[in-house]
Amino acid sequence: MTPTTNGDGIRLARCQRLIDSTHLLHCSLSLEAGIDWRFVMRSFVKQIGTQRPRLEKPYTFRDREKFCIAHCLDEIPIDGRHWMMVLIFLLREFNHYHAAKNKSVSFKTMQERKDFLFRFFRSLRDIGYNLDPRSLGNRHVQAAVDLWVKAGLTAGTIQTYLSFLRALADWIGKPGMVREPEFYVSDPALVQRTYVSTKDKTWKSHGVDADEVISRVSEYDPHAGTWLAVIAAFGLRCREAQMLQPHLAVISATDAKIDNPTSGWYLNASRGSKGGRPRFIPIDNPYKWDAIERAKRLAPEPDGHLGHPNYPDLKSGARRYRFVMERFGITKKGLGVTPHGLRHEYANNLYKQIADTPSPVCGGDFVDRTIDKKARLRVSGELGHVREQITSAYLGGILRKRSKAKALDEKGGNHD
Repeated sequence: MTPTTNGDGIRLARCQRLIDSTHLLHCSLSLEAGIDWRFVMRSFVKQIGTQRPRLEKPYTFRDREKFCIAHCLDEIPIDGRHWMMVLIFLLREFNHYHAAKNKSVSFKTMQERKDFLFRFFRSLRDIGYNLDPRSLGNRHVQAAVDLWVKAGLTAGTIQTYLSFLRALADWIGKPGMVREPEFYVSDPALVQRTYVSTKDKTWKSHGVDADEVISRVSEYDPHAGTWLAVIAAFGLRCREAQMLQPHLAVISATDAKIDNPTSGWYLNASRGSKGGRPRFIPIDNPYKWDAIERAKRLAPEPDGHLGHPNYPDLKSGARRYRFVMERFGITKKGLGVTPHGLRHEYANNLYKQIADTPSPVCGGDFVDRTIDKKARLRVSGELGHVREQITSAYLGGILRKRSKAKALDEKGGNHD
């Protein structure tokens, strides 16, 4: 049995007593007309809370061969009226698990998965399925996919939603129930996702002067301008820029424990990275040092960060950031670029620096595969990824060397 603190033991005992009393209340009043089960559920959640009890051992991987469902759910009869209570229990028990790997997931993934599952069951209720989450079946998944296709959701969105449902199926003891996306549609093209970029998303390709735009944004909001500056200099994600502590983030190559350092100093961008993955970016040019000095002036305290002081939490700070971007037209509908385009620009500039030729998406020609792979792995690492394949989303696909005969044919030449 997993050990708990005294406080958690009391909390769990109170939870069990409340489950028993709630179940008895439901059984005793189920025959009476007009019972408001939603009121009972709200009272229940108010007393036990919605957060998972903190254990001494925060993460233990479970045996997926066993039927894994919270023991307290045995006290709740399978009934569509209880769907919200059951879902809360499942989320509290399992939402921190990765769907397939032996690791936990980020808070962002937990939030997105939770929001989706509540929307999913509400949408099913709207079309006539008053469903308890434990009764989920493939016909319900099929009905949801039909709604998503009709609404014109992208292939990537549909695949993400199905991955959330696979996790739920695993939680309720039905692993493998949710099939591949192609199973639910008549045209596989509707759910086929491509990871190869065919369009240059850099600011330069759209005729946008990054320095000039960042300067104008900084005059209006110094924090938003500094975020853009460090994103442009280091290829950071918005969240990483928001959480950056410029005084603490600059470390030596020795402290970063880099095997083959390309610079004496590195920026530790692990804070706010996906899944807390370690990420170190070399500080190898004056442009990067200027961005760091600018960030230090904005956050002068030794442990200061770039978060906006008037928006103390990440969510409200991100909303402010999006508002400023829209105000200055840094959107697809405005200038045709987004802040993420600066990350694309960083990736493509780095590739050109290493391979000595533009990337495929920027019109580059074939380059030796050894050099191409070296450049892509470097780009992947500095962007906070691991796999080489993900760089195709920034750089375009890997070009193959054409035969001499094919090249002549394309030029209309004669190779007799």
